[in-house]
Amino acid sequence: MGGTVEGKRSKDVDVLDCRSHTWRRAAGLTVARKSAKSSFLDGKIYVTGGGEEESESWGEVLDIKSQTWKPLASPSEKGEVDSDHQVVVLGGRLCVITKQKKKYAYDPKEERWVEDVVGFVGLVEPVITGPCCVIDNVLFAEHGRRIKWYDSRCGDWLMVEDLSRLYGQRLRKTVTVQLVNHAGKLVIIWHQRTLFMDRRRIQPDRNIWCAVIRLEKRVDPLGTNIRGHVEQCNAVVYDTYKSFNLLTCQSLSM
Repeated sequence: MGGTVEGKRSKDVDVLDCRSHTWRRAAGLTVARKSAKSSFLDGKIYVTGGGEEESESWGEVLDIKSQTWKPLASPSEKGEVDSDHQVVVLGGRLCVITKQKKKYAYDPKEERWVEDVVGFVGLVEPVITGPCCVIDNVLFAEHGRRIKWYDSRCGDWLMVEDLSRLYGQRLRKTVTVQLVNHAGKLVIIWHQRTLFMDRRRIQPDRNIWCAVIRLEKRVDPLGTNIRGHVEQCNAVVYDTYKSFNLLTCQSLSM
């Protein structure tokens, strides 16, 4: 969605056809953007942030059937929601969390934003600043190199249990790229961190690692807990080019 072309923001939208492994150009954005967030909800793609004038072009929505874009107003008229925000689809709504710990939810049926969403108490804790994803309407995030999930009933972040094997296999100097929902399983992608020594940039061989975790939810009189069963944890790409910087990843189904 957008990006940069010769250092300038772009309106281009490129689509990857996984069946033919070919790219094609889709209906372009109405506003040039870079580093925008995109989410899929109810047959539409929501793109937020990344415009040069945030207040006037905060977001837009693509109707996939008609291939037309419509503007999406900012959740706040005070300019509190810039490009540096988190977006997740949760409970059938588009949820936005800002640097100022404000939280908003967009209801696509009512086509309006709601502030201070009920049931999201505690959602703006520092946990949400890291990689996150939603699986079966449960929000998972990494914080302090540990995987947690958000219990909306008690408004608290809880630890995913039984992941000691995963934590034991991860090196200290690694960076988590993304948490991904892949067919209901939690996939974690990470690579080595760039090192700096005597003002010189030193990059070790950058292997890309992947962990696949099957999640099991258990409910008892004391509450709900989620356990993780590590099905895979290994390097999937070896010795990547040191000039590459892995930013994100997506799960695709055919």
